[in-house]
Amino acid sequence: MKRHEQQVLRKELRASGATAQEAGQLSRLAHDLRLLRQEGQDANDKNLLPLTLRRLIVPSLYIVLGVITGVFVLSSAQAALPNSWLFPVQKFSDNLTVRLYPQYRETIMMKRADQVNELVARRASDRATLDALADYTEIAAEYKSAPHANYAAFRYCKSRLMQAANGANPEVGRAIRGSLESLDTT
Repeated sequence: MKRHEQQVLRKELRASGATAQEAGQLSRLAHDLRLLRQEGQDANDKNLLPLTLRRLIVPSLYIVLGVITGVFVLSSAQAALPNSWLFPVQKFSDNLTVRLYPQYRETIMMKRADQVNELVARRASDRATLDALADYTEIAAEYKSAPHANYAAFRYCKSRLMQAANGANPEVGRAIRGSLESLDTT
């Protein structure tokens, strides 16, 4: 604090009712506080590197959090049934995986057969069960035309779907049997 500013402050303090001694002590205190604030600013200037790092770290943390959330959603979606809100995520990841690794279609086909069976066991709506069956039929037809088709996988699917057909209502049971006949997976 400059000398002139201290004198003005002392005058104002005296005009406010402070004694000469109090005004002197308070103006010195104001001067000391100003010095402390300047030292704090100097310390902040020295901390420019951590501020820069924080500007890099915070967005990086959001990216990492986003990736972790995405992995969690993808892994949760793998267990989703067709009547779940996560099922579209499962289908998207399955389709992407098949594009990268065509042999994965066998796994998807078996998963869809299991899902049809699970929907029947849980007494899900006919619409959900028939939609899952349509997914299975489409995937199985594509898989059957592939040169690497594994008929053991078809036998597995047939056993799961026959189990579903036996536990389903007559309309859904006929649809399941019709799908199996159209694929001729015996």
